[in-house]
Amino acid sequence: SICIGRSTMSAEEEETAPVQSVEDVTEENMKQEEGAVQNEMSQTQVSALVGWMKGIRPGADVTTTAMPATLVSPMTQLELIRKGCLTHTDLLCDVAKQKDPVSRMLAFTRYYISNFQPPDKSIQQGKPLNPVQSETSRGKVGETIFVAEQVSHHPPVSAAVTRNKELGVTSFSWYETKVTFAFTHLRILFNGKASMRLDEHDEEYRFRAPTLCIRLFRLFGEFTDSVHIHCQKSGLSAEVNFLAKPIGSGRVNAISGSIYYTDKKKEPLYTFNGHWDQMVWLKDAKDKDAEPKEWLNRETLAKTTWEEFLEDSQAHHESALVWANVKTAAKAKDMQAMQAAKTQVEEMQRKLRALGAVPAPRHFTWNAEKESWLPTGIPVTD
Repeated sequence: SICIGRSTMSAEEEETAPVQSVEDVTEENMKQEEGAVQNEMSQTQVSALVGWMKGIRPGADVTTTAMPATLVSPMTQLELIRKGCLTHTDLLCDVAKQKDPVSRMLAFTRYYISNFQPPDKSIQQGKPLNPVQSETSRGKVGETIFVAEQVSHHPPVSAAVTRNKELGVTSFSWYETKVTFAFTHLRILFNGKASMRLDEHDEEYRFRAPTLCIRLFRLFGEFTDSVHIHCQKSGLSAEVNFLAKPIGSGRVNAISGSIYYTDKKKEPLYTFNGHWDQMVWLKDAKDKDAEPKEWLNRETLAKTTWEEFLEDSQAHHESALVWANVKTAAKAKDMQAMQAAKTQVEEMQRKLRALGAVPAPRHFTWNAEKESWLPTGIPVTD
C-alpha cells in the first residue's frame, strides 16, 4: 500500500484508492517514495516487476502465480517460520516457568511478538519461496525440537510444531497461504489454526498469524492486523495490534496492545507499545502513576543457534537442500542462474504432480474430525 506523494492513507484506505496503470509507475514516481525506504530496487527488478504486473488485475489471487527470481527472497516460508520459532527459544521456555496465569499470558505474548524477525539484510528481499510438497525445515536447540513441513502445495499449506518435552511446552500451527495482488503490494493472508499448550498447567493459548503486506516497489514487508490471543482456562486475553506505517512519515513495525480478562477488555491489566523489531514497552494499566518499563529489547535479547538436520535419511527434503542452487545463485547475485534453478525445482514439482507421485506428508496428518493438521506422534490439542 505505497502511494505516490505524501499521502497519509492507511493500508486499508489504499485498498480502495484509484488504481494507476502499470505504465504510470515510473522510476521518477518511485524516487518520491524513498524517505524511509529500506530496500532500494535495481532497474532490473523494476523492469521485472512492471512486466509481471501487466498481466494481472488488481484484486487477483496470485497464490500460485510464479514470480521472477529478481523479486523473490532466497528463503522459503518454512525457513522463515523456523527462524521465528527458534531464534528466542528461551522466551518460549520462560512461559512454562511462570507461577501465575497473568505472568504466563505476559510471557507468551512477549514470545509471540519475538517470533516476528527483522529481515536479513544480507540477502535479497522479496516474496519468500513457496515450498514444494513434503519439503521440511527442522531444527533443535537443547531440548527444544522444531519441525515444519509443507503438507500441501496446491493450495499452499505449511504446518509447524515446536516441542520441549522436558518443560511440557508444545507450540503448533498450520496455515493456508493466500496471496492477493493489490497493485502496490501483495496482501498475504494466513488462514488456519495455531495454539500453544502447557502440560503442567493444562493451559492452551490460541492465536493466529497477522496479515502480511509486501510493498512491491520498495521490497519490504510489514504486518497490518490485530491479533487476539486467548487462554480459555484462565479467562485471559491479549490483543496485539500491528500498525501500518503512514505514507511519508513514521517507521515500520509499530505495535500496541493490552493484556486483559476477556470479559473486561475495557479494563486492561497491562498495555504495551513500541516497535517489534526494536523496543516494546510495558505499562501496568492499574497504576496510573506507573512508568512504562522495557519489556522486549531486540538489542539485548539473547539469540539461540539451532542445530540443522542435513545429513540424515530425510535431509533431501530439507529447504536448504531443495533450494540449494537458488540460494547459491542468489548469494552470487546471478539472477539468470537463480531463475534457472528456481524453475528447475518448480518444474520437477509439476512433473511429480502430473504423475501422481508427490510424496505424502511425513510429520503431520489431516484429522477430519477436528478439521486440522496434527503432528504425528506429538500430543497437541486442537
